[in-house]
Amino acid sequence: MAVNRAIYHVGNLAESLLDIGDELLRSRPHSSFRLREIAALVPGKPGGVSHTAVFGHYDSMPDYLTALAARWWSRLEAELLSGPDDTPGELGVRYVSFALDHPQAFRLIYDPGLWEPSARGGTLARRHEAMHAARDACVMQFALATGVMPWAAALPPDAVWLRARLFASLAHGLAMEFLDERLFGHAGDGVERRKAQLTHAAELLELVVTGAAPPIRHPTPVVS
Repeated sequence: MAVNRAIYHVGNLAESLLDIGDELLRSRPHSSFRLREIAALVPGKPGGVSHTAVFGHYDSMPDYLTALAARWWSRLEAELLSGPDDTPGELGVRYVSFALDHPQAFRLIYDPGLWEPSARGGTLARRHEAMHAARDACVMQFALATGVMPWAAALPPDAVWLRARLFASLAHGLAMEFLDERLFGHAGDGVERRKAQLTHAAELLELVVTGAAPPIRHPTPVVS
């Protein structure tokens, strides 16, 4: 893949390296990345910068990928920011849309290797905390949207949170299914396929949102 080198700036090498990761994710999985290759794509002198310059900002590939994942989690949070009129179903559709638009980045942020509870120190520990915080902020958007539903006032806070987790889980399951196509199978091509997938996601999410409302309890008639 030919990377657009003109968009990078050596003045902020740490960010430029992440920009290169963004560009590579357009066509390649993050498992194919190598720090030496990424260093070679940074302008400034022929052949990019030395890989030792990269280590001044990212001391390992897990360190680099965690920083890149935290950046993409923050972007997902921005997509999910809920307004007063947003329903959990609408947030779910935006979640699915994000996955369809950025499939390699979506797989990156859920790479189990980046979430392993192994011993961490230095910059990797801080990046891991940032990734966790951005992930939690995404889930919180589902909680906020659920909390303002007309029927939420009839529920205790823990029940609202439980429903928010249900909506987020369904959105994630749909996103993974549409990327892998293992359950429902192939659904058309290109733009029409994406449209059909988002329509299907909206229908299923709306069905769950409606079903998540607490039952209406009618008063027991008084028999005189």
